[in-house]
Amino acid sequence: MLVLNVVGPVDLTPVKNVKNILLLSLLGVVTGDVLADVFLGKANPSGKLSTTWAAIKDYKYIDQFGAFNDSRYIEGLYVGYRFFDSFDVKPFYPFGFGLSYTDFSITKKSLSNKKSEITIEIEVKNTGKYAGKEVVQVYVSPSQENKDKPYQSLVAFKKTPLIKPNETSILVLTFKLEDIARYDEEKYQYILDKGNYIIRVGNSSNKTENYGYIYLNENIITQKLKNVGGKADFPPLNPIINIKDDLTSLQKIELTKDDFKLIEITYNYKGKINEKIKNLTDEELIRLSLGHFNDNPDNNLYKYIGTAGETCQSLKQIDKFLILVDGPAGIRIAKKYGIDEKGKYRLTEDNFVRQMKDFMSPEEYAKQDTVENNKDRKGKIYYSYCTAIPIGTALAQTFNEEFIEKIGKKVIGEEMDIFNVQVWLAPALNIHRNILCGRNFEYYSEDPLISGKMAAAMCRGVQSHKNRGVTIKHFACNNQELNRKNNNSILSERVMREIYFKGFKIAIEEGKPIALMTSYNLINGVHSSQRRDLVTDVLRSEWGYDGLVMSDWYVSENVPNKVSIHPAQTASYNIKAGNDLQMLGRKKDYEVLLKAVKDGLVTRDELLQTASKVYETIELLHQ
Repeated sequence: MLVLNVVGPVDLTPVKNVKNILLLSLLGVVTGDVLADVFLGKANPSGKLSTTWAAIKDYKYIDQFGAFNDSRYIEGLYVGYRFFDSFDVKPFYPFGFGLSYTDFSITKKSLSNKKSEITIEIEVKNTGKYAGKEVVQVYVSPSQENKDKPYQSLVAFKKTPLIKPNETSILVLTFKLEDIARYDEEKYQYILDKGNYIIRVGNSSNKTENYGYIYLNENIITQKLKNVGGKADFPPLNPIINIKDDLTSLQKIELTKDDFKLIEITYNYKGKINEKIKNLTDEELIRLSLGHFNDNPDNNLYKYIGTAGETCQSLKQIDKFLILVDGPAGIRIAKKYGIDEKGKYRLTEDNFVRQMKDFMSPEEYAKQDTVENNKDRKGKIYYSYCTAIPIGTALAQTFNEEFIEKIGKKVIGEEMDIFNVQVWLAPALNIHRNILCGRNFEYYSEDPLISGKMAAAMCRGVQSHKNRGVTIKHFACNNQELNRKNNNSILSERVMREIYFKGFKIAIEEGKPIALMTSYNLINGVHSSQRRDLVTDVLRSEWGYDGLVMSDWYVSENVPNKVSIHPAQTASYNIKAGNDLQMLGRKKDYEVLLKAVKDGLVTRDELLQTASKVYETIELLHQ
């Protein structure tokens, strides 16, 4: 047996003749136990791939990755299985694939609808010799009117409970047809084109049976929005997709425009102003809108060693603050630290300081709280070990929302209670756009439905604990680490909405996260964090998001990139776009914002709105 203890797809061409391959992934503290249980038959593997595995030569657009300044998403909608299915390229292992020690049959019991909501009742029978679990997946092939549509898209999935041999389980899966509507950039509308929508059900993207089809006799508009995100500078792909299924014996559901609710958005969002902070000065509002920093740059040590950041603690009117810890593979705080007569000091390296070392003078670095600079301190040692949970991709491969929610509740939430931290900077749900992205392991899937559902489950689990919150990230199109702070993602609005925004929308609607983090990168020439059309129009007006919006760490103007052709983001334009909290928070950010207010670039009203959201989040998580 070949055991792959890897973070994501690797080219299996050299070992394709191996008959037994176990994808273990990185499972944190339980890795060895899981491997032993699977080998010994104590556990029956039931995972499914959340990313397609193919030969490196078959990833057609793999070379469209890693451009330093401008990343063109020329593959458009055809990410992952959408590419392989639409271009008829056979991968080694398709999306949704996964073997078990037993076998299952999947049988249709009923197909029905309540207006545009489709319900499928399915019987899953264990036809093998061992108890196990199966994942049922529902795909829809859309009408090919107006072309440029993937062959099929995942619309629903559900995992069975443990089924004993010869026993059955009944699953009910639902989806709304409008969830796969085509976005028309010229008309800024979501449209369901007339024609047939074929429902396919199975246990992987290439092993399905046709269960029926939905027929529309006219084009139906489901949403009227506005253009956001700018435009791509290249034409979309338009593959020729031939869907030749024989529908004569299939059940037909005919829908009309009366079965759909037309959604029209009014873009007039304005943040609320909290009466309790109205009397703060501009300077105090700026501090509240920034992460905590000390006026003495030689002393910037947090109250809790190893946390990622904290909110302002320098205002006498506000005696509470938020402690933010990184993730997503568990709570990331210092495993050990020391305390002597001078106070706390690090015994594990601060990755942020290490990353900033190249931008500091030797004198500045010598003043930092680092392991190197603390080697002669002899204080008492304290330990704060936390659980390492499986990487995001491994979690998604369970296809099990209840399990993910349980991890959020019983591991992350409980440990946040133990260490009394309020905000977890996770889950991360950016799309596996390209298998070469070195950070894909933190993310869930190449598919936005899987990404959104898994993130929502984690949100519900963690936030079932009072005074604990999560931060979904990074909004949006953070799909490359090279020149991450200044790379420009160039893509169409349609691709943004149908692929890269969709998971965030699901996570917000079903998980209700306390916070959301914007991304460093530019989108069509403007930093994501500085696009008011994304941060306010999409998040607030379209999706009704009422949580805290924060920047990613180290606002880029503090980390000048002399090589990139694109400008750095700024705290002032972040606030104008609707970012409430600028992290990590540095004195330079304070000075930039103070000048912006004096110059009239940032108004007091804008400061009041962002500071109010920070204040209300602090109050919410200290009830």
